[in-house]
Formats: sequence, structure tokens, C-alpha cells
Amino acid sequence: MIELASLCLLLTSSWVFTSLLDVKGRVINLISLWLLALAQIVLAGYITSLVDHFGNLQYWLLPQSAFLMLTMIAKRMCVRGGLRRLASEFLTPPQSLRPWQLVKSLPPWQATTVMLLFATVIVLGIANCCVLILGTPHQWDSLTYHIARVAYFLQHGNIHPFPANYWAQTVHPKVSAILNAYLFMASSRNEHMFQLHCSPIGFQKKCWTEAFSPATR
Repeated sequence: MIELASLCLLLTSSWVFTSLLDVKGRVINLISLWLLALAQIVLAGYITSLVDHFGNLQYWLLPQSAFLMLTMIAKRMCVRGGLRRLASEFLTPPQSLRPWQLVKSLPPWQATTVMLLFATVIVLGIANCCVLILGTPHQWDSLTYHIARVAYFLQHGNIHPFPANYWAQTVHPKVSAILNAYLFMASSRNEHMFQLHCSPIGFQKKCWTEAFSPATR
């Protein structure tokens, strides 16, 4: 029940804030929703670490509820206009984020080729997700430092540095560990969900590159 409540708070607050941006394009809205959800997870992880309750999902509900209240207050105060101007300046979707319009403008044989490529990506993506979810952690990075870091953070209730015999366990950025820990806790501590930490991080980097880089405008 706590896991479901946490996920509902996360998705609701991200959706409300995305609606305040009022940007055009389904793709850019999906990217904004995804990035806002990841940002909330990271912020909640740092906040719960301050009170040494990083490993208790119950305490994650407090910052997540605060995020939802802030978004509702922002919507109540009618700040849509300012956020809309901000979104129009920084979140203008480039042409590359309108795939269907691009496909329609191509000759038939090129459009068919592109659709086959899309279908291949979807099939391979589903297959990879099945491997990630159904298989236990087995990659080198997971076995050498990802699992060790998350286990230490969950056991000690914070993300403070700790003594280790491998440099990546201490100096590697903590964002991946926070996302990894949240996926682990939100899935009722299902170890098969542990490997999914690579997917949101990789998609996040791609979103930032495509949506917010001036080179893509």
C-alpha cells in the first residue's frame, strides 16, 4: 500500500506540474513528465537522507506530499502564465521531436523503412525490459558497486560516503543510487527491478540532449 501511495503521489505531482507548463506536443509533455518525476525522486532521496531515513519508504511520502501540495498551490495561485512563458522559452519542441509529421513528409518507401525501424526498436525494447525484469542483477557494474552502494545506503539510512575498497562505490554520482533504491523500494524490494536503474538514467540523458540543448533548436 505504501508503495502504491508513493507512486501515485509521484505521478500526480509530476502530471499537475506538467499541465502548468502547458507546452505543445505530446512528446515534449511526456519528456517533461519523465524528467519531473526523476527530479522528485532525487530530491526526496536527499531529503530523507538528511534525517537518516533513506531506507524507509514511509518517510519518502512526506517530501512527495510536499511536492504535490506545492504544485497544487502553484496551480491555485494562477501562475500558469509565467510558467507558460518559461516553457515557451526553454521547452519549445524541436522538429526532431515530431516523428509522425516527419514520417508523413517522407516518400512511401522511406516512410516504410522508418516504420520498420520504429517497430524494431519497440520489439527490442520490450525484449530488453523482459530480460531486465525477469533476470537477477548480473552486470559487472551492478555486482562491483551499484548493489553495494544501494545496500549500504539502505542499511544506514543515508547517502553519506563510506569506506570501500573500490573507488566507484564512493565517488560515483549518487543520482543512480537514489533512483535504484527508489525502484527497489517502490517495487516491494523486488531484486528483479534493480537493473532498471539504467533505463531512466539513459532516457533522462537523451531527453536533456534532445529537448533542452540549443543545438537541437
